[in-house]
Amino acid sequence: MNYMGFLVWGHHMYLIGLDHRSRALYSTVTIMISMPATIKVVNWTFTLVNGALKVDIVFIGVVSFIFLFLVAGVTGMWLSHVSLNISMHDTLYVVAHFHLMLSGAVIMGIFVGFYFYFHVFFFVKYPKTFSYFHIIYYSAGQWLAFVPLF
Repeated sequence: MNYMGFLVWGHHMYLIGLDHRSRALYSTVTIMISMPATIKVVNWTFTLVNGALKVDIVFIGVVSFIFLFLVAGVTGMWLSHVSLNISMHDTLYVVAHFHLMLSGAVIMGIFVGFYFYFHVFFFVKYPKTFSYFHIIYYSAGQWLAFVPLF
């Protein structure tokens, strides 16, 4: 394939529209995902409010996870509306939403679980200073990388 053929193929790939059934399907699935996710965020928040809190690396990671999850969920609600999804489809907004949810919230949850169970698996304590730097820099990196895409 020559250079011009690649440009035509790449240009065509981003201009493909979705039919009405696909738009309705994506909208319905997004709303079906957002309802249980909203309930989860409320449960997590009330667990923190009524719990005996100890501010350590796990607590900071959980708060960062909830905030990333909440922001990514709110941005996902805009994508559940069919009329907005038409204008936002194949834009950096969708990329930012998707990556803030997956590489932000989900990976933060994995890190928090790792820090929570580190001493159980390895029978040693992790270095507190490096763990604080890790969570703070990771959270800041997520915000600096993806918020401008919105």
